[in-house]
Amino acid sequence: REAKPGRDQWWVALDLAKAAASSPVDLGKLQPDFAVMSFYKLFGYPAGVGALFLRRDASEILMKRYFGGGTLDAVLAGQPWQVFRPEPALRWSDGSEPFLAVACLGSGMDFLQSLGGMCAVERHSLAVAAVFAEGLLARSHGNGQPLAQIYGHWPRCADLAHLEDLALVQGPTVTFNVFRPDGSLVGFAEVERLAELHSPKIQLRTGCLCNPGACQRALGLSDDQLRRNHEVGGHVCGDSRDMVDGAPTGAIRVSFGVSSILSDAQAVLSFLDEYFLRTTPAIDEALLAHLESPALSPGASAVFGGTVAPEPRHPVVLEQIWIYPVKSCQGLRMPRWPVSDRGMLLHDRIFAVVDTERRALRQKQCPNLAQVVPTLTISSTILTLNAPGMPSLSVELTPPPDAPPATTPSSSLPSNVRVCGAATCSAEDCGDGAASWFSQYLGQPCRLVRVAASSSTPQPQDEGRTRDVGSSVGFANEGKMLLVSRHSVDLLNKILHGGGVARDKKQVKNFHEAAADKPTCVTPMHFRPNLVVGGGVGTEWLTAAHEEDRWEQITVCSAVMRVVGDCARCAMVDIDPRTGQQASGTLRTLASYRRRHAQIVFGRYLEPKKSSNSAPMWLEEGGTIHHAQNSGT
Repeated sequence: REAKPGRDQWWVALDLAKAAASSPVDLGKLQPDFAVMSFYKLFGYPAGVGALFLRRDASEILMKRYFGGGTLDAVLAGQPWQVFRPEPALRWSDGSEPFLAVACLGSGMDFLQSLGGMCAVERHSLAVAAVFAEGLLARSHGNGQPLAQIYGHWPRCADLAHLEDLALVQGPTVTFNVFRPDGSLVGFAEVERLAELHSPKIQLRTGCLCNPGACQRALGLSDDQLRRNHEVGGHVCGDSRDMVDGAPTGAIRVSFGVSSILSDAQAVLSFLDEYFLRTTPAIDEALLAHLESPALSPGASAVFGGTVAPEPRHPVVLEQIWIYPVKSCQGLRMPRWPVSDRGMLLHDRIFAVVDTERRALRQKQCPNLAQVVPTLTISSTILTLNAPGMPSLSVELTPPPDAPPATTPSSSLPSNVRVCGAATCSAEDCGDGAASWFSQYLGQPCRLVRVAASSSTPQPQDEGRTRDVGSSVGFANEGKMLLVSRHSVDLLNKILHGGGVARDKKQVKNFHEAAADKPTCVTPMHFRPNLVVGGGVGTEWLTAAHEEDRWEQITVCSAVMRVVGDCARCAMVDIDPRTGQQASGTLRTLASYRRRHAQIVFGRYLEPKKSSNSAPMWLEEGGTIHHAQNSGT
């Protein structure tokens, strides 16, 4: 505003959304031209109501290109001519004000005043933030590596004794990144995912936090790096691509305010302790070493670079074969079953129930799908479905030659169906009879669709994907076949019953005793596998758990299959496959010892290798599995 003649004039706008919510703001001292704030930031309600402060002389420079009721003195309907009201408060308030919400503001202001006003709120919120910052700065791994790096002024002034000085340079927010013991950085997406699984859930802000300049400076990223992150790495604002070329793209922020208490700060610290500082599963050291370095598991060769597994003391065998004709419905165990020319088990996931938006329904949204029981045999041409309180439904496994096109007049449903995330699959509608059956049973409009003969499911390469998954997987989410080890499931149950993460040596010592008398609560079926294997290097879970992590290829019966990657898990593993009811604990427990960056993995995807032999491949329960292993984790 005080620009010299011949120089451009600068106008200052302040975003006070956070500052006004946790500290007193003196506009007379700051002298901004414009300032904005949000009332829900002050006392949590009402949402969508804020305020724009502006200097009268500054209001003249604002250009208003649209208008609503109450903002005009005059207007022409046939020409672009209007006269705005001279009073800024009226000129910029389009339409009816949210009078019911505005009426609540007085009570909110009274509440803040009852606490001692904004000066008291500032002291309180800064004190809670300082406790968190002090605790975070004091934490380090056993080798001395700090647990986290805090950005901003906290490393120099996280001291409760100097809150007044702190208030001059730092607000009650703590922005940081987390490190592993080897000094490598933990991506913010992994931290956020685990915070959502934590009990109680913790809400974090992650990324560049709508402040790209401060983010770039704090992370030490050059302009060229930022451009490369977008142009080569595909990173965009708001995504979960937290690392590009080994460098972070954002950070984690914890904010404190009027409603925060000391136990909130401690809850976040305890969360970081559990998942990043004390991550040892409550099992003995031998198994911990096995989990952290599968290539050096008991009985394995210590020669790095070898590709053949050592001779096991007990053979690995195929214990169970499962197919799921209808996605998210019950499975069928088949003692002997062929592999189709699509590389999947015959009739596996060839049907799906979809909603009116063409999305495949899952047990998470429709628990009753878990009680839909399919029936078929190898010679069947008809799939029979049964559900409680419903008559049997019969559906052709393959469409008859005179079947209508994928879109039927009555369904008006396009042929592409969204399977999971962005992946789609071409599908054919199974008719109004099947649609009526499922709609009545599930209590919502839906239709049954069948994989189209020419379908090929594209697999978008999401960030952090650990697999090399091929196409033509029908209604399976990501892979053609999924292998799960019974011993790995046994280990999960031991950890669940033994109390999860060990807190001290006494808990580790008593782990086996604590878990010995508990029943199994998680079965392989929680993971909806196609193949369940057992045996291996010893028959106890201690030595055989997650031995499959080292496999690159397996041969079972006449089939040779390559391992194409890990299966990333979601909250579906917390659903009881027999009832569809939601439980809790499985995914959170897996997160304590089965993390690969931002993913929680369990099970491995397989893809059969094509053979020059035209004979179909058959799998049979009890068949011995021969496997080749990789040279490391």
